[in-house]
Amino acid sequence: PPAVNPPAGTSPADKGLLLFDFEEDAQGWRVDWGDPVAGPALTEEHAHHGKKSVAFTHEFGRNQEVVAGVATLQSPKNLTGFRDLGAWVYLPSGHGWEIQMYVRSGDDETVTWGKIQKGLKSGWHRAQIDVRDIKEFTRVKDIGVQVKRFTWRGTATIYIDQVEAVAE
Repeated sequence: PPAVNPPAGTSPADKGLLLFDFEEDAQGWRVDWGDPVAGPALTEEHAHHGKKSVAFTHEFGRNQEVVAGVATLQSPKNLTGFRDLGAWVYLPSGHGWEIQMYVRSGDDETVTWGKIQKGLKSGWHRAQIDVRDIKEFTRVKDIGVQVKRFTWRGTATIYIDQVEAVAE
């Protein structure tokens, strides 16, 4: 299993640290906002790393253009020595998808947003956030990904996998 919470002061590995791989369960991922019709659920339908991922099925429509999945770490994570946080997101058929990673850090749970990626088509895409942009990168509490689709109405399943911190 991945080392979700290495001891304080642990150095990043040569390439990074796998935080969530979803091989055993949904690892605490839950809906942060939006109103999915199903999920989070462990699935083998699409996987970027290993054999499984976590899926959220959402009814996209008027005033329901966004769904977000998030996990709260067991203890705040120190990202010193890491370049970025990333999560692989599988988007179903169509175009016009948007993804954006976010974190909450520090005692006040300050939200920091990664760059929004727009106009995405079906397939795997990496949502990411630069660690230098996180206000309290030594105390990251929540890691999340939001998915938007404004130009389409219907039910779609979004898959998240391989949530990782990448070393500098």
